[in-house]
Amino acid sequence: MYLMYIFGIRDDATDYKKINIVLQKQHKIFIKRMMCDPYNTTRDDFKDLTKLKPEERAHVALLVMETRRKVELIYVTKMMSLFI
Repeated sequence: MYLMYIFGIRDDATDYKKINIVLQKQHKIFIKRMMCDPYNTTRDDFKDLTKLKPEERAHVALLVMETRRKVELIYVTKMMSLFI
C-alpha cells in the first residue's frame, strides 16, 4: 500500500499512519528507491537493510517490482478510461 501511496493511488480503507509504525526509515528509503529509480539501485542499497536476511531482501525487491508493475497497469487503465 505504501508503494501505491507513493504514486498517488490511495485506498480509503487503508490507514496510512500505520506505515510509519510497520516500516523503518531505512526500509522506506530502499523501497522508494527500488520503486522510483530501479536502474540506479546498487549493492550498497541492499546492505542498508541490516535487519533482514539476504533472502528476505531479495523477496522485498521482488515485491517492490511486482507492485510497480501493478501500479503502472492501474495508472494506464485510469488514463485510458479518460479517453473513452
